Amino acid sequence: MAAARGRLVAALALGGALLAAGLGPRPAAAQSAPAFRIEQDADAPARGSVVVGYVYNDGRRAVGLVRLRAEVLGPDGKVIGEGLGWVYGNILPGGRGYFRIAVPTTSGRYRFQVVSFVNQSAEESSP
Repeated sequence: MAAARGRLVAALALGGALLAAGLGPRPAAAQSAPAFRIEQDADAPARGSVVVGYVYNDGRRAVGLVRLRAEVLGPDGKVIGEGLGWVYGNILPGGRGYFRIAVPTTSGRYRFQVVSFVNQSAEESSP
């Protein structure tokens, strides 16, 4: 029991050290930002109030845990609703990842933003 408690304390200390060192998920602006492009797939079949599409990674590092915000814009361009969602899987350099985000309404146009992501590769790949 004491050994298990010691391992738990060590694991928590390591996790805290990694977060303190900045190796955990960080806001997109805090990282060396790869160039992301976000494209809605308006032709995709969807049930309910969802918006679907792809995030393209034009950067030179693989990324994962990509979190997105989809804002629904009214006719006057003001935000009338929003939804948060994730890209499915990691996105390799030059690749794309699929997303599906629940939104309060599908009437209007959308503005997308990458809220956060995690670099999945320590080294940049060649162009």
